[in-house]
Amino acid sequence: MKAAVFKEKQDVSIENVPVPQIEKGQVLVETTACGLCGTDRHIFQGEAPAEPPLIMGHEISGRVQETGSAISGLSPGTKVAVDPNINCGHCYHCHRGEINLCENLQAVGVTRDGGFAEYVAVPRENIYTLSEDTDLSLASLVEPLACCLHGMDLVDIAAGSRVLILGGGAIGLILAQLAKITGARTVVVSEPEPVRRKIATEIGLPSVVHPDHLSDFLDKERINKIDTVIEAVGRMDTFRQALKYARHGGQVLVFGVSPQKAVTEVSPFAIYEKELTIQGSYVNPFVTEQAVNLLESGDLNLEQLITTEVQLEEVPEIISTPPGPRDLKTIITF
Repeated sequence: MKAAVFKEKQDVSIENVPVPQIEKGQVLVETTACGLCGTDRHIFQGEAPAEPPLIMGHEISGRVQETGSAISGLSPGTKVAVDPNINCGHCYHCHRGEINLCENLQAVGVTRDGGFAEYVAVPRENIYTLSEDTDLSLASLVEPLACCLHGMDLVDIAAGSRVLILGGGAIGLILAQLAKITGARTVVVSEPEPVRRKIATEIGLPSVVHPDHLSDFLDKERINKIDTVIEAVGRMDTFRQALKYARHGGQVLVFGVSPQKAVTEVSPFAIYEKELTIQGSYVNPFVTEQAVNLLESGDLNLEQLITTEVQLEEVPEIISTPPGPRDLKTIITF
């Protein structure tokens, strides 16, 4: 089969590799679509831990090709989405139900071969079936949607509250829509790129503003108390902005994935004096089924977030090129 193989820092090549041999508890998935995530770019740049050679890609949808001998009730041809995260089940955190913090956490496409290939082997428990009429390209968004749902579970967005999203990429716009349907009275998206601001408005998010005009906009609209600020970029300047704009007694959700070694200075006194709650959000425990249901319900506008579709052969070029202002979500289709 063909696969995009990460060989070393800043080196991905298309190669012919053997089709994975599945074990008795595994499923062989024929990949239909796989999203390109910021984590993939971090791996490519050497900014995230991953051991080459590795087939990246963890936002996977496709059809069941073959099942292991211990599996029943899952037929070849069934449409599926994949939760890439594999916990050990027996460490301290797993015993506490904190499976995303597993001390032995593995992930398809990060620590083991993933979806930038024609076929991928996945444990049965990480397979989620889809309705036959579900668009498999759209279903590649199940994993990032699940991550967003976990983030929303970690913060208290009460009905009538005010939410500020820093970053209008695909993740930021998913989070903004979730905040809206959760019951937030006001959802403001801060995004510098005009194309992304336009898409945000088109999918029903009217309060979209350039970061340079954010303070003036909030003053004009008399939005002087932001209950929840969500940092959805992974930059140090937007993290500092999040601490600035959160109200006294407010909360900050750190969702964007920053480079592993990035650091910044903050004022402990400001956190103390404002009595801020700062919450991280890591992957997607126990919410993938909910993500499938929500995606299939059509309650979120996700189609417009997929702005680029490429073939597997284009992965080396696309992953080595910084995303442009028109790029929200890139998916590889097969």
